[in-house]
Amino acid sequence: MIIVYMLLNAFRETRSGFAKEIWASIGYQGDLSVFSQSEIIVSILILILLSLLVFVRKNAQAFYITLIGVGVGSALVGLSSFLYAQGVITGFVWMILLGLGTYMGYIPLGSFLFDRLLAATNSVGTVGFLIYMLDAFAYIASISVMLYKNLSFAQVNWLQFMQKFGYLLAIVNVIMLVFAGWIFKQKIDKANPKS
Repeated sequence: MIIVYMLLNAFRETRSGFAKEIWASIGYQGDLSVFSQSEIIVSILILILLSLLVFVRKNAQAFYITLIGVGVGSALVGLSSFLYAQGVITGFVWMILLGLGTYMGYIPLGSFLFDRLLAATNSVGTVGFLIYMLDAFAYIASISVMLYKNLSFAQVNWLQFMQKFGYLLAIVNVIMLVFAGWIFKQKIDKANPKS
């Protein structure tokens, strides 16, 4: 889960930290309105999607649904990058889908996913330390991207960088999440034996 969160955080940081360069590389140079337009759409969609989870009362179900949502979000980043590269979607739609996919994973992992895991496994404790560890490793990944950008002498093509990073994120995260789901299913089943 740490690797999944590291990739999501680094991607989120890159998307927001270099938004001006990314938007310029897809043809929106000088159009500042795209920043707010795209982020308002992403925010509303994320708010709706994540707020629906409060209706799931069973903690194990909520955990699995959230884990699947993180995987779908990660896959969306890679799929939307592919569709943009093929000319199927516009740059504006691509940036919205990148934001949607990133935040579908980033927000639950950094907040309520582990609360539901603790409850589903009947564990006593808090998730504070776990979230602290996730954040610490995630910012190592973010700083690495910033150092690469600021210390490398290579000219960074942000469009290609984001597309390749999106493919990497999608592949690695989906594989890691399937593995994590399998491990956590065993732990949840062990904590909740069927009578």
